[in-house]
Amino acid sequence: MGLRYGHPHEAGMCETRIAKLEALQQDWVDRGVSPIIVSLIARKGIIVSHKLYVDPEYDKTYGPMKLDTIFQLASISKPVTATGIMVLAEEGKVAVALPVQDYIPEFAGEKKENVLIHHLLTHTSGIDENNIWSSISSGEAGIDMDRCPDNQQPDIYKYVTAGYQAPLSFFPGTEMNYCGYGFTLLTEVIRRVTGRSFQDFMAERIFQPLGMKDTTFIVPPDQYPRVAKHPPNAPFPRFAEYENLTKPWGGSGLCSTAYDMAVFCQTFLNQGLYDDFRLLSKLGVQKMTMNQVPGVSSRLGDEFFKEASWGYGWNVSGTKQDYTGTLRSERTFSHSGRGNTQIMVDPDNELIAINFQVTMKRINNRPYHNFEYFNDAALSAIVE
Repeated sequence: MGLRYGHPHEAGMCETRIAKLEALQQDWVDRGVSPIIVSLIARKGIIVSHKLYVDPEYDKTYGPMKLDTIFQLASISKPVTATGIMVLAEEGKVAVALPVQDYIPEFAGEKKENVLIHHLLTHTSGIDENNIWSSISSGEAGIDMDRCPDNQQPDIYKYVTAGYQAPLSFFPGTEMNYCGYGFTLLTEVIRRVTGRSFQDFMAERIFQPLGMKDTTFIVPPDQYPRVAKHPPNAPFPRFAEYENLTKPWGGSGLCSTAYDMAVFCQTFLNQGLYDDFRLLSKLGVQKMTMNQVPGVSSRLGDEFFKEASWGYGWNVSGTKQDYTGTLRSERTFSHSGRGNTQIMVDPDNELIAINFQVTMKRINNRPYHNFEYFNDAALSAIVE
């Protein structure tokens, strides 16, 4: 099954409620919550809403923006990178249950032999990114840039190498501490196992076969006008810099459109298949989207979750109270990205909800994202 455009009633959804959801997003733009939003709702493979909402002043300054606007997806990169690891696992080239040291012997130090690929995928490795940045800024890392491989980006080589000797902050598997460095390590595993650059592997094995023509870790300069810009006064000004479009960070560098990411999500909803291309096995999808850390707690900013509920690269909703809202099923899996962007898949309700925006201010003093409102409004439109 692929995606196609259709009427809400074909997907068992209420046309009136979809219209209200679209009006809600236009209101957010009118109120200055976000100057640009592109969203997509699909159920049972039928796209019932795919809209662009843009402030005229923003469009005049940065546009014209279109439905195929490219967004910097930040942490949504993580489930995509995790998919690359699972592709290799299904080919018998990477084993999730084996130590990182099997692939990167330089990743050494006390208790480091206990860090598995599994721990990187679930943010339970014990790696403290503050230690890594400290070693870089102090010069203690002692990195020889002359040894940077031809198929590795220099800044990423510097960062990943700096973490090889950094100490762990807790024993692997005992708690969840969100860690972007773990996904940079995963890109290095992919590079070493395949002999290909990370970005080339992902394009050849995932994006191109799925027809995700606007998805990349390195945006060509001629496509820069299509990228949603974050104004200098936005909460995340670094997204206004073109530099973020040129480095293949596995945990934060992905750029894509709402439609392309809907294809990616539909592939998971189809248990690894899109049209005639099988990306993953049914079992691979099940493992990636189930809670892989039962009984493990987590803290993210001011939020504490007694049950972290995390899959391989994916946030698994479970019984958590989080940005996925109230109406979604417990098997829902998702990811959000700083900036703010979100993809969500509810397999029980056969729904995909995608919302990409450039957030400028809070709603009701809540954190910058407003995905709880969007997701519940989308799910409430299901009538059969």
